Amino acid sequence: MKAISIIGLGNVGSILASHILVNVRSIDNLYIYDINTSKMFANYLDLMDMKDILGIPTTINLGIPKKNAIYIITAGRPRKSSEDDYNFNHNYKIVKQIVEKIGKDELIYIITNPTDRITKMLKKDGYNVKSIGVVLDNSRYSRFGNSDVIAGIIIDWKGYTAFGVVADVLKNLSEDLK
Repeated sequence: MKAISIIGLGNVGSILASHILVNVRSIDNLYIYDINTSKMFANYLDLMDMKDILGIPTTINLGIPKKNAIYIITAGRPRKSSEDDYNFNHNYKIVKQIVEKIGKDELIYIITNPTDRITKMLKKDGYNVKSIGVVLDNSRYSRFGNSDVIAGIIIDWKGYTAFGVVADVLKNLSEDLK
């Protein structure tokens, strides 16, 4: 059984769920979970509509599977432009509680900001985690980095769509589902 579990259905998690459902046809089950059960159920209904309209055989489930899945964590408070630390303490506590329930043997993608700091801490504790989304800064720097106007500035604006994060997740999934 191949399964993917998305934990956290804010902007990124919701968009990611729909893209995975449509683009990753090799999975049997897609699990979605959010602490806001109304939002979770609304996403479930939308995904079921997509599944039916497009004839996708993937089963959509509410909740978090106990094992045998790739887990994608987007849960946490989004960064406000006035915050330098990306809510590290708040978001780290949320993610840490989730990964403790999942366990150290499962592959977990961390998208919650600050992605790289959270991933580094969890790796030290022995979790099988990947930092997802930081590739955006590298991509943007290589595309715009030679400009005299912004040379040396790290571009960190991700917009409302999160398409870059989705692309990074889909790329990793294509490798990890082999």
